[in-house]
Amino acid sequence: MKVLTHRLADIDPILYLLNDDGSPTTTVIIHGASFRDAFCFRPDPDEYRCWISRAQLKGRIYLLSWRSGFWSYNPVRWVPNFFAVEDNAHRLGRSLKNVLSKLRSRPLRRFTLIGHSLGAHVITSGLLNNEWRDIGLYKVILLGAAIGEKDYEEHTGRQFWRRCLSQVRHRIVNCYSRYDVYLWRRKFLRRDQLECVGRARASHLSPRIHNISFTGRLPDWADHDYFVCFDRVMNRVYPNRIRSTAYQVEAICDCPWCDNTVMVNANQDDYCPYCNITFEYRTRDDLPYWAYEPQEIDCPWCEMETIVVQEPGVERCSRCRRQFEFDRRGSEVRYSEI
Repeated sequence: MKVLTHRLADIDPILYLLNDDGSPTTTVIIHGASFRDAFCFRPDPDEYRCWISRAQLKGRIYLLSWRSGFWSYNPVRWVPNFFAVEDNAHRLGRSLKNVLSKLRSRPLRRFTLIGHSLGAHVITSGLLNNEWRDIGLYKVILLGAAIGEKDYEEHTGRQFWRRCLSQVRHRIVNCYSRYDVYLWRRKFLRRDQLECVGRARASHLSPRIHNISFTGRLPDWADHDYFVCFDRVMNRVYPNRIRSTAYQVEAICDCPWCDNTVMVNANQDDYCPYCNITFEYRTRDDLPYWAYEPQEIDCPWCEMETIVVQEPGVERCSRCRRQFEFDRRGSEVRYSEI
């Protein structure tokens, strides 16, 4: 996974190239705050990488990762930590165009920004504080945006949306949920009178603003996690989209033999790096399968070493270093000495 770095104090944004199938489109996805990680720590990019891969978006796909953790052993610190991370999101937004200048090695065509929660806050801050016409920003997709229309004192709600629209060539997609618990808590803590963007339709009416309701349709109890069902979200944002066959779907799962957590290529045979057992993880039902179930047999030579066999082939005993060839007939394992 290629990495593009850009130093920004306390935030340290990193651009991970997830896929490039040769299509002339570019998509940058920005994650939000991470409750599970300690203050100013970076969330695991592999989880986002797997969730995003299920959508198989076309073109060059980047993940913009930043230090968004705000968890603390002291619950009293949670609220001030979140506000500090929110300030970092605003700072990152003001520098977003400079960070994305790393991508200008090739012309940006059909350039799209996708932001979730505070990642959407990063995008709107970037739109309000920079000029994007020279980049040719095509579309912006906000997923549960953790920002209010009047968070910027110099902009009214209408001015907020008109300014953002002026930076986008096509449209802004606002995905929201009225049941979003985390955004309700943000509103409560900040004593805001108006809802966050991610909890309501845009107040400004425009044919270039597309509101999509996910109220009660997200898989987590807080109705806020758009990444776990990222494929389904993209199906509604792009109703007639064509998947990229060159985009390999990845998944994090437990090996069905040794129970170690591994990241594998999904929907095809892959092997566990710990036990070398081959299995297929299917995203259709999120379960592992194998063509040959592993079995344990005693070495036919020394009879002192237990060997795990799976697919027909040649195996070597780690104790006596001698080889044998085994085959299968149904569920029975047969072997011959070499």
